[in-house]
Amino acid sequence: MINPVFKANFFIITCAFFTTGSSAQITNGSFETGHFDGWSANDTQSTSFDPLAVRPANTPPALAFLYPDSPFADGYPVTDGTYSASHGFDGHGGLITISQDAFINDVELSFDWGASLFLLGEGSARLFNVNFRNTNDNTLLSSINIASFEAVFGTQDTGIVIGETVDLTAYLGTTVNIEFEWVVPDQATGPAASFIDNIAIVPSPSGLTFICISGTIACKRRR
Repeated sequence: MINPVFKANFFIITCAFFTTGSSAQITNGSFETGHFDGWSANDTQSTSFDPLAVRPANTPPALAFLYPDSPFADGYPVTDGTYSASHGFDGHGGLITISQDAFINDVELSFDWGASLFLLGEGSARLFNVNFRNTNDNTLLSSINIASFEAVFGTQDTGIVIGETVDLTAYLGTTVNIEFEWVVPDQATGPAASFIDNIAIVPSPSGLTFICISGTIACKRRR
């Protein structure tokens, strides 16, 4: 007697997280050398209250008394290790930048930062941007505005921003120059302080991929 064959279809869903296997591609991203090693750092203001520098935790800004309710009242913040990059900008206007070339092996640029400003209500907005440049000729590829501080009288404070991210998928697999830029368009329009720390290239936390497998199983019943 022929044993009947029973067929059953199966459908399996397997969930897995996929990333590109990130490793550190930012050099000295938390400034733990105590200097700008790995970075190109420039402060084109002719004068400033606190020139761009790497500072240890709790170093007080020059005019911290102007923003007593800010995290800066107790010193320039540090979020990873014992140092951060910081500056107290006003002076005669200009650009403050730190930059380095990096191979983009994952999908997000992550960093911690913050700013506190006491503005006099004059001049143009102050800007904090992340720029991407061609490593060969320094051509600007794209610019992402992170914050714009309008010239309104009084204090503006961001607090400490943890894990700010910028999408890097457009540059995945290439080397670009990553530039953090603070734009101070006017002179003597009010003192301010800013810091940045814990800069890294990281995978997206939402990298969930579904794999679906289907097929047929054949079974024989014994008689």
